Amino acid sequence: MELTPAIVKEFARQMSEHFDTTIMDKEDAIEMTVLSYALDFMKITDRDKFMNHQALSMGTRLYFPFTPGELSPDRSLLAQVALITHEHVHVCQHRSNPGVYDIMYLADSAYRANKEAKGYSANIEIYLWMTGQHHAIESYGKILADSYHVDSQDVVVFQKTLELLTHSIKLGASVTKPARVAKRILRRLGVTPHGG
Repeated sequence: MELTPAIVKEFARQMSEHFDTTIMDKEDAIEMTVLSYALDFMKITDRDKFMNHQALSMGTRLYFPFTPGELSPDRSLLAQVALITHEHVHVCQHRSNPGVYDIMYLADSAYRANKEAKGYSANIEIYLWMTGQHHAIESYGKILADSYHVDSQDVVVFQKTLELLTHSIKLGASVTKPARVAKRILRRLGVTPHGG
């Protein structure tokens, strides 16, 4: 079975329930509007890009620029599933080291790049599971460089880390708990993996 809006909506609900998270629409969250102005002022990211194209997790709250399961010209249903899974990786990272994770993520670009490599490995795992293919590692490096306020050395390490994680995934490993849970939920919802 292919992804449908109803499946993606239910997938988001079950991921949220499993990880005890709250999924929010960024447009409806006043704290995201305030944060968008601050990030724009600090030259970290453009306000419009932040509000309309980037997801964010803060603790156990996930903020998306879309409603899971709603069709969008900017984000396919598969991209929504991958991003929901990706943001749950950050929730697990936060829970493993609360307080420290949040401060280090904001303050240290190398730390941020490392945590994003794990997040993007979940994207890759979902794409491989669903389609047998994934986006080029370099394209994720470009996203990191353009959107995460990191330097060129951080991008190099990020790409190398993501290459190694991707190699493990292709050998059958599941490198994040959210990706394992996502695949289990998708199977329960009747979604058939690539080649299966």
